[in-house]
Amino acid sequence: MVHRSPASFVALLLCVIFSGATACTVSDQAQCSSDNDCEADQRCLSSGGIFVRDSVCVDLQPDGNDVGYGADTDTGPDTDPPQPDVEQPCEDDSDCSPTPQTEWGSCVAPQGVVCAETGQRARLTIPRYCNTDFECANEEVPIEETEECPLSDPPTDCDDGLSCTPQGSCSSGACEPGTPHADRCLIDGQCYSEGDENPDNQCQFCDPIEHSRYEWAQDSECVISQIDAGGFHTCGVASNHDVHCWGLDEENQASPPLGSFVQVSAGAWHSCGVDFDERIQCWGSDESGQQVDSDDDFWKVTAGGAHTCARHTDGVIECWGELDSPASSTVFSDLSSGSNHACGLRFDNTIECWGSDSDGQTDAPTGSFVQLSAGDFHTCAIDTSGNLDCWGFDGDGQATAPSGSFSQVSAGGFHSCAIGGDSELECWGSNSHGQSDPPSGSFSSISAGRDHSCAIDHDGQPHCWGRNNHGQATIPN
Repeated sequence: MVHRSPASFVALLLCVIFSGATACTVSDQAQCSSDNDCEADQRCLSSGGIFVRDSVCVDLQPDGNDVGYGADTDTGPDTDPPQPDVEQPCEDDSDCSPTPQTEWGSCVAPQGVVCAETGQRARLTIPRYCNTDFECANEEVPIEETEECPLSDPPTDCDDGLSCTPQGSCSSGACEPGTPHADRCLIDGQCYSEGDENPDNQCQFCDPIEHSRYEWAQDSECVISQIDAGGFHTCGVASNHDVHCWGLDEENQASPPLGSFVQVSAGAWHSCGVDFDERIQCWGSDESGQQVDSDDDFWKVTAGGAHTCARHTDGVIECWGELDSPASSTVFSDLSSGSNHACGLRFDNTIECWGSDSDGQTDAPTGSFVQLSAGDFHTCAIDTSGNLDCWGFDGDGQATAPSGSFSQVSAGGFHSCAIGGDSELECWGSNSHGQSDPPSGSFSSISAGRDHSCAIDHDGQPHCWGRNNHGQATIPN
């Protein structure tokens, strides 16, 4: 009879439980501290129970059955082997923290997975996966949906004071590309804190929570609310009521004054706006006296070729420069100025035009209309049924209105544009500079200039197209 130590007996019992009676024998030299103390075909088992805490070498038979946890055998009860203290590093000096799992003295995880903090690759014994927090975890998360486990977390600060990403690196004082933290944006290779403005566009900012960590968010209070295309320049009113102009500035027509405005109009060589005090301010050419130092009771202003017309709050229209005011004392609900003529919409929805009639641009049709626009030498309007009607010079087809239902129209130099019932744009007439090739999308307003066009989409973003020889179709930041 062979006398075995209590540890040997328990080890044999464990082996029988896990692998079956025919798979195990226990060596008399059973005591061990790791697999390295055993033969190649042995494993170092510890009872871990309350009676015996010694470890002994257990022989594994040539049938290949492995009593290890996670093996492919199905012999024995579904019981996990004893585990060492999870706070202690593995005996092979690999620590699979922050959620370690050890067996037989080694940190275990799938091949190729790098555990957090140590960066060591664990050997394949127990399934381990990198989760979305870059930790080794039991739950399987497809590797392609995560990044490789980081080697350090939290990250260090760069010279610019911003935290670099877990996989980023500080280079030239800034965080290089990686996966940003929840309160950071990574845009164009630079890190930004929540609320930081785009250095190239004060209307954009970092909003990683509500918008995106990789794209600028648009300030809802900093969008173009009204736009007007002129001769070779364009002006617009932002939602914060600042006026911005761009394009040809030879006469300072693209250099607006400071102040808060509710409406702006770009003419041929000058521009005008109505400020919060209902006063008209103009800038640019004043060769014909088209600029005006007005009182404080105006509702709308329109800048034409060498004249300016404006509607008082009581509906009376007054003009300056090379165009007289309308002969009648009728009050108007709206007005528009062309090159050398103007038209107004009466409160009874009829139209009255005055000024030059060289091409029939002031021969307004009868009928009931809801909106009008005067171009260089032609005029267009929308009737109460949504149909378009244009008159005046038609050398390029600018006065040949398309059929359909429309909500807004704008007459330009030698082309016209309108917004259809589906909020899409349609242009006709001259297309010598692409001014009649509008972008696709949904739009809320349209303005046709001499050889370019501009519109505002439903997100408040301005778009311009057509001739751009002076930058009139290049919207500034």
